[in-house]
Amino acid sequence: MIRGSQHRTTALFAEYDSATPIALYVIGAVLLTLIAVGVAREIRNRDLADVTADGTPSAPVDRVAKTPAP
Repeated sequence: MIRGSQHRTTALFAEYDSATPIALYVIGAVLLTLIAVGVAREIRNRDLADVTADGTPSAPVDRVAKTPAP
């Protein structure tokens, strides 16, 4: 976001001569990020080798390798 939005934020400041539109732009980006993180599925306990191209598991998801901690 930082590199790609440099032109947008500069243009917002040049057009409105205020930092408020930039703050609103950043708030919007944060909200969009939070929504994306909120709807993303957790894959922590899933072996990615067992996931098909459409995202459905090809094996039971509750199968987790039990390895001793070092």
